[in-house]
Amino acid sequence: MLDAPTDTKQIFQRLRSKRIEYARVQTRMRIRRALISRVLDTNVADNGTGTNVGPPFDSSTMIIRSMLGEPSKAVQHYENRLSANVPNISVVPITTKPKLTQTLDRVAGEQERLDAELWREACAVAGGRGEHQRLASAMVVGGAAYLLTLPRDLAFGLPDRIYHGDMTDEEVALLTREGKLSPSRLPHPKTGELVYAESGDAWASRRKEAMKAGKVAGKGLFMLRALPRDMVLCEKDAAGLRWGAVTEVVPQSVFGAGSQWARFAARHDKTFTGNEAEYSLMLNTKGQVIGGIPQGGPVGYSSRATSSFTFITYTDREDLVYLVAGPNDVEGGREIWRGKHGCTEQGQPACPLDEVACIRGDVDLPDHEFLTPLDPLFAVIPNTNQFLTMRSNIAAWNATPRFVVEVTDGSQLRGNDGEPVNVKSAPTPGMDPTQIAAYPGTVKHLTIDAADLDQSIVTMFGRIDLYMPSPVTQGAAGASAPAWQVHQLIQQAQENLRQPADNLAMAIQRSLLKMHGWLRQLDVPVYFWSVPGHRKDARELRGLIEFDPADLTDSITVKLELDTPEDLIVLDQVGQAKLKDGLITREGYFEEYARVQDARQATVESYGQTVADSLLFGRPLPGSALLAMVAQRVMGRLAVELPGWSPNAARAQAQDMSMAAQQQVAEQEQEGLMGGPPPSEPIVAGAEDVSLANAAGVRQPGVGMAQSLPAQLGMSPV
Repeated sequence: MLDAPTDTKQIFQRLRSKRIEYARVQTRMRIRRALISRVLDTNVADNGTGTNVGPPFDSSTMIIRSMLGEPSKAVQHYENRLSANVPNISVVPITTKPKLTQTLDRVAGEQERLDAELWREACAVAGGRGEHQRLASAMVVGGAAYLLTLPRDLAFGLPDRIYHGDMTDEEVALLTREGKLSPSRLPHPKTGELVYAESGDAWASRRKEAMKAGKVAGKGLFMLRALPRDMVLCEKDAAGLRWGAVTEVVPQSVFGAGSQWARFAARHDKTFTGNEAEYSLMLNTKGQVIGGIPQGGPVGYSSRATSSFTFITYTDREDLVYLVAGPNDVEGGREIWRGKHGCTEQGQPACPLDEVACIRGDVDLPDHEFLTPLDPLFAVIPNTNQFLTMRSNIAAWNATPRFVVEVTDGSQLRGNDGEPVNVKSAPTPGMDPTQIAAYPGTVKHLTIDAADLDQSIVTMFGRIDLYMPSPVTQGAAGASAPAWQVHQLIQQAQENLRQPADNLAMAIQRSLLKMHGWLRQLDVPVYFWSVPGHRKDARELRGLIEFDPADLTDSITVKLELDTPEDLIVLDQVGQAKLKDGLITREGYFEEYARVQDARQATVESYGQTVADSLLFGRPLPGSALLAMVAQRVMGRLAVELPGWSPNAARAQAQDMSMAAQQQVAEQEQEGLMGGPPPSEPIVAGAEDVSLANAAGVRQPGVGMAQSLPAQLGMSPV
């Protein structure tokens, strides 16, 4: 059920109440960012070295901006684990037939490649996986992230229908015969006037060519935005996000005169009738956003300059609204654009914003609903910074020359006048023998004992090491350990990221389902490139594939792996060991351990390669195995049919057989001269009708071989 349309006042009321509710969350996010990266705040002394300590831990005037890099290192590790692997998108074919048809399997494979390319193009920044990585970072730091999915253009850049006004009867008849004009008049979508419109076939053809040309030019259909937790205010119900608002600070020039957003605001401002190129947004004395021409300002207002605005993107299950408010404010703003986004998920209206939890808690309170693997680390880093601050102060005190004289009886050292003696800065006693001074006590350096503090710092660093990512997931596993043991340690260490990975995969799936909903509204096919390695030969060329949105299915699954480079090697070793012992099938090895895209095709190709290696390189096969019998049949078939395929092969085979026959005759003759046994079939001299080639079974004699037996033996005919 759709919510009632919201006006601007209602939107700002929602934002104001949610901002109060999320105040503690935003404070916590500022503290965590101060512990991760160098963030300079006007409330603390400028010290950009290392990691700054955020409020309320910066109350000390001599605090150290800690040089600890563990939070940044841990964030990078977990972010890389969640974004290093490309999501594996699988289409589950659904059919009423007892078996999967080849057509259904082909369409499923094409949709898998289409979905993979839609995700890659939507989240790519400079050719990489930018939004995917930002999404993983926001999940790890804040406990949750938000994913906004929208078309780059609500019309996908397709041309509108052409409408013609006044036309002569001859022009109408000519264009109608050519199929470019509709035979009857249609109402104009804006004015309602009956006009001649472009024919549906011509319009569909132009839209199809525009979609194809856009794909060839590299134009993507959708855009993704990964947003951290403190940039989003939202409200949820039983069906998910009811509405969400993205707040971000932008410079004033974004809404200056001549800018794109200022032109949008001018068109949306019904009271403005001037030149939209001169329109800009300003603040009045009450801090409210007003619009008009900067020179003189609107009548009745006294505008004041500002360096930034708060840009708000509000969306619910029906509307998409852009608003502008004052700097760091969500009140006193104005609406500059509104429209229907048309987002659906499996046919139901949905909000384009999705919440991606890292680890869910047991309550829905804003400050306690999400957890991250870094929560223990963030808990001890501020205390460690405080200990390091105190230790630095003690080190500065102990390094300063402060000396006292310790008297054995505990009394105070006094001079001849009875006043306490203060030892002032002077040349070191004992350096000059003529200026040796005698004191009734021992000169000692005044220091502060920091043994307990040092022990506390050691304890805190031990906790930091305990809360850091496991060394086995960072490539620090022992090389002498068995593969199964290393694999067990890696899998056990990465269980902390299993729920975040599953939640991220679910968010990717929901984003793709929203893309499916938008694509189904198209009346033209979409295009994508065939990427090698998916159900096809890896050497296949990249071709342009046409896909009908009517064939899209929402029966998809998305899986996101957490494999490290070391884990991939160890996993392959474990799989090979199981395959050798007969515990798994070859197809199961390729699917679960080798992680190939199409396990069935890889299995077929591996058996074919085994037979090819046996035929080409003579690698042995088990004699009783079915594969060996197949190889022998292939070799026999090849030996029989090869002379018919290749004249060179037939000629070479004839030469080999002739040479073998000559050698046999020579051996028989040698045995006869040496008194050996006579030939089994005596040869009669002068029998010209006896051909050695015919005796050897060769119908076509070799090159240079005589036709008769006497000529072969060098005898003259009788």
